[in-house]
Amino acid sequence: MEATAEAVVDLTAEVVIKGGLMEGKVKWYDAVKGYGFIHTDDDKDVFVHRSGIKDAQFGLETDQAVQFEVKESDRGPVAFDVEVI
Repeated sequence: MEATAEAVVDLTAEVVIKGGLMEGKVKWYDAVKGYGFIHTDDDKDVFVHRSGIKDAQFGLETDQAVQFEVKESDRGPVAFDVEVI
């Protein structure tokens, strides 16, 4: 498979969407369950799991501004390398 400027397929068969960091606000995050959603600046919702948060011990709070990268999984976009800004 040939890599393009927009996407690269990694070894786990997830497509990593390139284009730098995205920004958004936490729509909601359940610290007990360890997941939630980020609402992006381009009006989309992206799933976030605690494993994708850089400082996961603190979790996320509603309306926090964050920056992150996105992977496309078989269930939709997933945020990773998430950090509060």
